[in-house]
Amino acid sequence: METAVTAPPNKNLVHYYGALAPRSPLRPLLVAKAEKEADRAALRKKIDKVKKKAGSWAACLARVFEVYPLVCPRCGLEPAV
Repeated sequence: METAVTAPPNKNLVHYYGALAPRSPLRPLLVAKAEKEADRAALRKKIDKVKKKAGSWAACLARVFEVYPLVCPRCGLEPAV
């Protein structure tokens, strides 16, 4: 007679020890740091997307009006967005 090896119902299959344990005093610090890094990565992705859109928009204006709109007319520098 063969039986399937299955986990007991309503039991966690992954157990965390050390700093990632559920009641560890260090866990809130680690989770906060991971969330902050994830937010920073998401923000960087949004900034790159906006820069890409702004660049294409600026390129269209430059072709039509022969003026590149992202360059400062006074100093000639491009903004670091």
